[in-house]
Amino acid sequence: MPSKIIKSFPRLKGKLPTIRYGGTQHDILFTYHSIERCTRWNLRLEDVAESLLNPDEVLRGHSGRYITIREEGFIKIRYSRDADVCVIQLKEGNLADSIDLKEGVILHLDREGNPVEIEILDASKVVSFDEMTFSIPSRKVTDSIPMSE
Repeated sequence: MPSKIIKSFPRLKGKLPTIRYGGTQHDILFTYHSIERCTRWNLRLEDVAESLLNPDEVLRGHSGRYITIREEGFIKIRYSRDADVCVIQLKEGNLADSIDLKEGVILHLDREGNPVEIEILDASKVVSFDEMTFSIPSRKVTDSIPMSE
């Protein structure tokens, strides 16, 4: 269920919108600094509110601040040392079929035949995980906010 700003009031340090999300209403103070960052990074306040109210992950930032994260349009790479299997998840979806690309490399497909993930068996023989480097834009990160512990 997408969030929606119902009303908003100006405050000394920013704006205080009332946001409807998940069947409930929430008041969240957005500082002028955070509003400027949202504008610069093309983020809607509604999306930031969803990240705050229902984060996929919360990280500890500097100066006692927390950073909430919502994953969106991402690629996940998971490696199990015990099973020696690497799975590269290209998108969310249910697996319906698979194609052996070569021995130990399997492409998993959804019902429509679209790739969902790539599985590499005996992965340590194919990839050196000690030297693996990748850069994938994967997250929307909200501006860090101070929270009491």
